[in-house]
Amino acid sequence: MNDNNHNHSPLILIVDDNQDYLNYLATILVENGYEIAAARDKKEALAYLDTSNIERIDLVLLDISLSSEGDTEGFEVCKRFKQSEKAKHIPIIFLSHHENEEVILRGFNEGGVDYISKRVSAKSEKEMLARIKTHAELKRSRDIIEKQIKELRELNATKDKFFRIIAHDLRNPFITITEESKFIGSNYKTLNEEQRVESIGIISSASRRVFKLLENLLEWAKMQLKEIKIQKTFVDLNPIIEENISLYEEIARKKKIAIHNAVTSPCNAFADKYMIDLVVRNLINNAVKFTENGGKIEITGLDKGELIEISVSDTGVGIAEAVTGKLFHIDGGHTTPGTDGEKGSGLGLILCKDFLTANDGEIRVESQEGKGSTFIVTLPRNSREAAQ
Repeated sequence: MNDNNHNHSPLILIVDDNQDYLNYLATILVENGYEIAAARDKKEALAYLDTSNIERIDLVLLDISLSSEGDTEGFEVCKRFKQSEKAKHIPIIFLSHHENEEVILRGFNEGGVDYISKRVSAKSEKEMLARIKTHAELKRSRDIIEKQIKELRELNATKDKFFRIIAHDLRNPFITITEESKFIGSNYKTLNEEQRVESIGIISSASRRVFKLLENLLEWAKMQLKEIKIQKTFVDLNPIIEENISLYEEIARKKKIAIHNAVTSPCNAFADKYMIDLVVRNLINNAVKFTENGGKIEITGLDKGELIEISVSDTGVGIAEAVTGKLFHIDGGHTTPGTDGEKGSGLGLILCKDFLTANDGEIRVESQEGKGSTFIVTLPRNSREAAQ
């Protein structure tokens, strides 16, 4: 459902093979503030199912016969509309010269919400407009309710995610830091150098995890509250990639992971530099986290004309097909520990998707369990206004 669907007059699709009657209906409806789309046969009507315009249609006025032979092709059109995910909620009012009770009942059984006689008179015209108004308003009211239900579900999922992070993902690293600090403080004199270094490393690792999580959590909260101001400029992606690789060099070295950046300057995109920096950082962090010791990570760029495509590939554990569709959704509820037991909240990828959407970009993943994953990011080379 298009969120902007209610910022214009209701759009009514008239399906009728009689051009004179179609023109008559169109004239009346336009005079009464409606927008019109038209189809003169079954083929033209069904073609709307494959267009983006279908999401804008508020009501269908559908002739039962749709041919001079008087058959009932209109019922077939109704059936196909009701089978379509995009069109099944659009109310359909049948039009017919027939007043045969059996035909009218069949129309209701096929999914029609009302019936209008094609007899033309001042009285029937007023009745027709009243029915059209009622069903168009009901459709819009249902759309608003469905949108509100979707938003409530997303808010509940956001709230649940937030509390899970606070209760579990954020608490656990602090427990590690507290317990390990207590241990090293109480046993410092009896510990040898290797044991001290190991304890300090555990504290350092947990601290980095807390910082990473807090960073993502704060940015995510700003995004939800719409407090982030997007400042798009032409940015070279290569220095951003290089800088973020340097942040993970030490961790990668300990896991004997080779990171290769095949992207060269200039690799320009039109985006908010701060947001893209965070996206790149999260993707490299994930690649290091889920790559086995001795593995490889490669970052490549691809010129796709108006778009630039950046891929972060690893030879890590991979992701099950059933999981890939949940990675970028707040209600997915999926997290996986890294190859060294690193914990994660799943928030990083959600944040990546939100930031890329805000920059007219996209993210997708290609993965195979046991062989690795490739996260692919696309960004525009120019501003949307310039492209137009």
